[in-house]
Amino acid sequence: MGLETAAYIDQLVAENPLGTDSKSQGDNHIRLLKSVLKSQFPTLGEVVINATGAQINTLTEITATPAEINKLDGVTSTTEQLNLVATIPVERTSIYDAVYPIGCIYQSTVATSPTTLFPGTTWTAFAAGRVLAGYDSGDNDFSAGLSGGSKTHTMTVAEMPTHTHDFTAMALVTGSLNTTGSSVKSESQSLTTEPTGSGNAFNIMQPYKVVYMWTRTA
Repeated sequence: MGLETAAYIDQLVAENPLGTDSKSQGDNHIRLLKSVLKSQFPTLGEVVINATGAQINTLTEITATPAEINKLDGVTSTTEQLNLVATIPVERTSIYDAVYPIGCIYQSTVATSPTTLFPGTTWTAFAAGRVLAGYDSGDNDFSAGLSGGSKTHTMTVAEMPTHTHDFTAMALVTGSLNTTGSSVKSESQSLTTEPTGSGNAFNIMQPYKVVYMWTRTA
C-alpha cells in the first residue's frame, strides 16, 4: 500500500498501514504521523495540555477564525491569568452575564442605554430622582428594594426642640398706694407673643451629582 500525503490530521487515512504492508512501510507511516503532528501543532513547545475533551469541545461554539484565534501568539498573560476564565459559571453565555448579571445597576454620565451597549441584555431606568442607600439587616427602614425619604420636609410642633421666648409686658392695674405714691398690685396675666416664621417646607437634600442609572432585567 502506498503512503498517503498528509500535512494535517484530517488528511491521514485511518486504514493505513495495512496488515500486509512491509515493516519499512510501517516505519514510513510512523514518520508521517510525527510530521503531521508537528505540522498541525507547530508552536506548542514544551507545554503539557491539561484541558479535558469536554473543555476543548467548547471551542465548537466559537465563531472566531483561525487568524483571530492565532492572535493569542502575542498575548503575554500568565497561565494563572488565563485560567481566571474558568471562574465564569458555565451557564453564562457572554461576558456581559459575568460582569453585569441580572439585577445589577449600571451608572453613566451619558444617556445611552446599556441595552444598546450590551447586545442580548435588557435594562430599565432605575431610581429616578433618588440616591442609593446600603442594605441594613438590622434596620427595617433599609430593607432591600424599599424606597423612602423626600426632598423637603415641613416641621411639626412635636419635632420642634423645647424652647422659650423672652418678652417684656406692661400692665396697668389699680390698687393701694405705697409710700412713694406708686400703684402696686400683682395679677396673673395671659399673654401671647407675636407669631414669626412661615411654616413652609425646607430643603433636606444633601450635596449630590446626577447620573443616569439602569438596572438589568433580562
